[in-house]
Amino acid sequence: MNLVLTNAWLLPLAALLLVPLLVHLFARARPPVFLFSSVEFLRRILRNSVRLKRPQSLLVLLVRTLLCAALVALFLKPVLFRAGRIGGSGTRKAVVLLVDATASMAAVEGTQTRFAAACAKGAEVLSELSGDDLANIIWLGSPNRAEFPRLSVNFPYLKQRLRAASVTTEASDLGGALARAAEMLQGQPGAAELYVLSDFQGSTWGSQPLPALPGIAVHAIKIGRRELGNLAVTSLAVDPLNPLPGQEVTVACEVRNFSAEHSLNTLFLRAGDALQTRELRLAPGQKDTVLFRVALTTPGEKAVAVALSEDPFPYDNERWAVLEVVEHLRVGLVEGEPQTSGYWRRALRALEWVKLETLEAGHLAEFDGEALFLAGWAGDAEAVAQVRRYLSRGGLVVWSPAADTPAAAMAALTVRPAVAAPGAASAPAASMAATATEPLRLEKLPLPLHLTVVDRANPIFKVFADGLYGDPTRTTFKGRAHLAADVPAGGKAILNYEDGVPALTAFVDPGCLLLWNLPLQREFSDWAVQPEFLPFLGEMLFHYRRQTCERRMHRFATGQSLTREFEGEVLAEDVKLEFIGQPVPVRRQVADHRTEFATTEARLPGLYSWYYRGALLERQAVNFPAVESDLHAQDEIKLGSQDLVALRGDQSIRKMQEGSPLWPQLLLLAVAGVVFEGLLLAWKDKP
Repeated sequence: MNLVLTNAWLLPLAALLLVPLLVHLFARARPPVFLFSSVEFLRRILRNSVRLKRPQSLLVLLVRTLLCAALVALFLKPVLFRAGRIGGSGTRKAVVLLVDATASMAAVEGTQTRFAAACAKGAEVLSELSGDDLANIIWLGSPNRAEFPRLSVNFPYLKQRLRAASVTTEASDLGGALARAAEMLQGQPGAAELYVLSDFQGSTWGSQPLPALPGIAVHAIKIGRRELGNLAVTSLAVDPLNPLPGQEVTVACEVRNFSAEHSLNTLFLRAGDALQTRELRLAPGQKDTVLFRVALTTPGEKAVAVALSEDPFPYDNERWAVLEVVEHLRVGLVEGEPQTSGYWRRALRALEWVKLETLEAGHLAEFDGEALFLAGWAGDAEAVAQVRRYLSRGGLVVWSPAADTPAAAMAALTVRPAVAAPGAASAPAASMAATATEPLRLEKLPLPLHLTVVDRANPIFKVFADGLYGDPTRTTFKGRAHLAADVPAGGKAILNYEDGVPALTAFVDPGCLLLWNLPLQREFSDWAVQPEFLPFLGEMLFHYRRQTCERRMHRFATGQSLTREFEGEVLAEDVKLEFIGQPVPVRRQVADHRTEFATTEARLPGLYSWYYRGALLERQAVNFPAVESDLHAQDEIKLGSQDLVALRGDQSIRKMQEGSPLWPQLLLLAVAGVVFEGLLLAWKDKP
C-alpha cells in the first residue's frame, strides 16, 4: 500500500500546522494587573473556572491543528494505491499478461466462464497502456504459448486475440510460464510489470515452489469470486487391454467429490455395445472406485467410456480407453530341445485361442505377438538383445534354458538392476557376476522331488482350487537345471522344488520372463503327459501374456502430442487424424526408415482416430488431466520469498492504475473540523 502526493511541491505548506499553536500561546499572554480593595471573591471564581477552561483550550488547540493538517493535505492531493503503485504518470512500461488458459478456467460463474472474465480483464489492462509502452500475452497451459516472440506495440492485435481465444482442457507448466515472462521483461526500458490473471487453483499454485522475479512488479488478479464444487472421473483402468472374445474385462474407474456437499450421481459405462450404470453416493472430499465387468464377443478395436451426469464443470465428467478384442493370441515358438518343444507345440495347438508360429532363433526382432516360448534355448549376445527388446515392449517370454546356457545370458535376462549411484554396479548384478561364472548344467536328482506352490494367490492356480482339473504339484521330477536356491532380486518364485530350488520364477517389468526349470524330457519327468499340464500351461499363458501393444501403453492427456509411427516412408496425404469427424493438423518426419506423424497438441479430451488411405487404423484416447479437477483456489501466492495477495477480478484496472484520490475525504474532514470547532467555542463561552 503506497501513498503518493500529487502536488508534492506544496509540501512547505505543512508549516501552517504551527499556526494553531502560536494562536494558543499568544492567547495565554498575561493581562495587566489592576488592584482592587478586595479580590477574594474574584479569586474564588477563578479557581472554580480554570479547571474547566484549561482542558477546553487544549481541545481547541487539537481541533485547530487537525483542521490545518486536513487543509494542507487537501492541497497536496494524496492518492492511495492499495496494491502497490502500478506505474506512474509518464512512466514507460513493459507489460506481460500471463492469462491462465488451463482447464479449471472453463468453470462457469454467472453468465460467463472464468477464462472469458480473465480475457476481459486483460483487455482492460491493455487499454490503460500508452503508445510508448510494450506488451505481450502468454497463455498458461501445457505447453505455454506466447502471441509474439518478444514484447510488441501491436495492442489492437493482442486485444483481438483476447476476444477470440478459447479455454483449453490442459494442465499447466507454471514454472516455464514465469521463466518465459521474466525472459521477455529482462532488459526492457521502463517499469517491468507482470499481470497474472488466474483463478489461482490450489493444486497448481500451491503444489510447487515458484521462482522469485526480481525487478518485476507482479500483480496477481484473481478471477472468480466463489469456490466451486466438482464431481470428476479421475482415472480409468481396463484389464486386460487385449481380451479374447467372451473374456470378462474389468473396468475400474475412480470418481472423486471435490465439493463441500454430499453428491448423488449416476455413472454410465459404454464398452463396445455394452451399457451399464451405477448409482454413486459420495461424501464431501470422498473418492470411490467403481468396478464394471463386461464381456465383449466380437473381435476388433473397442472404445470404453465412463461418464457422470452433468454438473457445472462438465469437462472431467467423462473418461476414455481403447482396447482390442483379439480373435487369438499370437505365440512364437523357438524349437531347441526336441522333447520340450514337441510337448509345448502340441499343448499350444490344443488351445483354440492360440495361433502358433515357429520362429528361427536368430530372427526374433520382427516378432510382435503376445508370447514367446524358448525351448532349450541358449542364446548368443545378439539373440539375447532381441529378447530383451521384446520384453521391453511388454511381451511374455517363457524360457526353458539349454544345458550349456552361458552365465552372461542368464544374468542378462534374469537380473533386474537396482537403483544405484552413477557408475556403481547394482548389487544383484555384482552378485551374479561373482557367483554365476560357469554355463548352466542339468543335474539328476538322487531322489525324486515334488513341487510346492510358493505364490498361492497367483491366478494360475485358481482353476485348480476345487480339484476338478487335478493338482499340478503331484508329479515328481528326477532332474532339473542346476540353479541357486535364492531367487535373484526382481524375481518372484511361483513353484519351487521341495528343497527350495526354484522351478518356475517370474521376472516382471518390463514385460514378463518366466524362467522354466521344469524339464519335460521323459528321463526327468512325465509331467507333460499328465492331465494338469495343458490347463496349467493355458492359465499361465492367459494370465501373463502381453497385455497391450507398445503404442497403447502410452496414456495421453490434453496438451500432449499424439504420435503414430510407420515402417518405411509414408506419404503425408495417406495419413489423416480426426477428432469428432474434424481433421486435426499433423506434421510428418522421416528418419531411420520410419515415418512419424504427430499433432502439435491435443486440445480437447476424447477419442482421436488415425486413418491410413481412408481405412481406420487406430484410435487413441486423450483424457482430462485429473490435477485440474480440484477447483479450490488460494488467495496468497508466494514467488520466492515474496508473498502476493491476489486482488479480486471485479476491481477496476483503471482504479488500480490511477489509485484512490483522498481529497474528498480530506475536504469532508476539514468541514467537520470547522463545525466541531464552532460548537466547541460556543460551549466554552457559554455563561
